[in-house]
Amino acid sequence: MIDETASVTANLLAEREESDSSCPYKPVISPAAPWTALEVAAPATGYLSVYLSEDLSRLPIRAITRPDDNKSDPNIETGTYGLFSTCERGMRAGIVKNKAQFIVFLCRRGNERVVAGYYRLSWKTEGIWHTTKLDYALAADSVHFVDPPIPVSDLPEPGKSAAGTQFRLFKRVNAIETETIIASLESHPNALDDYLSEIDRIERFQAFYSSYRYVSWQQQEPFGWEIARQYLVESTALGAVPNQSPTGFWQCTNLDCRKFINNWSLLRRCPFCNAMGTLQVVANLDEPS
Repeated sequence: MIDETASVTANLLAEREESDSSCPYKPVISPAAPWTALEVAAPATGYLSVYLSEDLSRLPIRAITRPDDNKSDPNIETGTYGLFSTCERGMRAGIVKNKAQFIVFLCRRGNERVVAGYYRLSWKTEGIWHTTKLDYALAADSVHFVDPPIPVSDLPEPGKSAAGTQFRLFKRVNAIETETIIASLESHPNALDDYLSEIDRIERFQAFYSSYRYVSWQQQEPFGWEIARQYLVESTALGAVPNQSPTGFWQCTNLDCRKFINNWSLLRRCPFCNAMGTLQVVANLDEPS
């Protein structure tokens, strides 16, 4: 367990473990600035979060090869959510407001929804759009994913009813529902290392064919705390920016760049100039830049 009283002047980065393993990273961070402790309620409550999983993988890792919409969350490599992406801003803000401690991750495999794992959250930090849209990134001190994932229909009550009710992106669950689902996941061994290996395998597969692990970001490196340095910057007021583009295109407002980016979801970083928070939606492809 990491000491949450550690000095904020401590080193932000946790060095990736160097080994012959195909899992070169560990989802552990030091609670250093700009991270602060997340206030959580007792008994613990949580949120159910639906994510898109990778079609090319046996394990329900996030969708890495999705064309023009690569996913970075749940980012189990760092144990973070919302640090690299703009996904589910409302959920992240709700977690902070409602002092929730857990995110339980669900996805669709075949014709049914399954529960893949959870984060136990401990830290938060403000994102680059925080002044206009309550933009938080969250970090966990414990990450637990299971193989195989648990069908929602196999969960004990009241977790089964809570997760089985139709909802699209996320849903708040009470303490009893949270406890039931977490206990069900913890009754299975933690397969985190297998998930990390599979993420690395699919990333390398994509890089072989495209030269990038993440084509949308033009990113050749795996996600980790070294890349996180670019994202942990002060909040800036750039006005409201939607999370989705109706045309699938964005334009960088950096005058030295002004490049167009083809991606359905908003990116925090321009893949061409690496500037943070500079993308604006292109609402009409016929309009001059």
